[in-house]
Amino acid sequence: ENTGKTFIDQSQLATCVAIADSICEHQTASELLSAEGESEVPIQWTDPETGLSCKGLLDRVIRRYSERCIIDLKTTGLALPHAFAKSCVDYGYHFQAAFYLWGMAENNQHCQRFIHVCVEQEPPYGIAVFELGNKEIDQGKRLVEKYLKLYASCVASGHWPGYVDEVQPLELPRYAFTTDGLE
Repeated sequence: ENTGKTFIDQSQLATCVAIADSICEHQTASELLSAEGESEVPIQWTDPETGLSCKGLLDRVIRRYSERCIIDLKTTGLALPHAFAKSCVDYGYHFQAAFYLWGMAENNQHCQRFIHVCVEQEPPYGIAVFELGNKEIDQGKRLVEKYLKLYASCVASGHWPGYVDEVQPLELPRYAFTTDGLE
C-alpha cells in the first residue's frame, strides 16, 4: 500500500510546516504560490538548431495581471539580493530561467516573467521574491545556446572533454589575503 511513497519524520514535518507558515506570512510569496495556475508543469520540446530533445519541470505557472508567469521556489542560505544573485551565478538559475521561458514559448505557452520565491534554509525561514532582469535572462539564453551546441557536439563525436590534463597554477581569491589582519 505504501510502495513508492517517501516518508518524512516529525522533525522534517515540523520544518515543512514552519516554512509553509513563513510563506503564508509573506504577502507577495503567498499570493504568487496560491494564485490560480498549475504546479509541477512538465514541458518537452526539440531544439530546432541541434535536434536535441529538451525537457523541464516547472514549479508553478500562473496568470498574474494578464501575464503568464513561471514561479520557481528555491531554498537559499541567505535571501538577501546580493547573496541570491551569487546563488544565481553559482547554480545557473539565470540559465534555468532562460531555458524554461524558451521551453514554454516552444510549446506555444509564452510566459512574460520568471519569478523566484526564495526561502532561507534555517529558522526563521526568511522569504524574499526576486525577478531576473532582461540582461540576466539574455545572458542565460547565451549560455543555453552555448551548452546545447557543446552537448550536441559531444553526442555526435563521442568525445566528452573534462578538466585539463596537466598541472595548473592556482591563485587564491583576493579575499583570502584580507582576512585575519594579513593586509
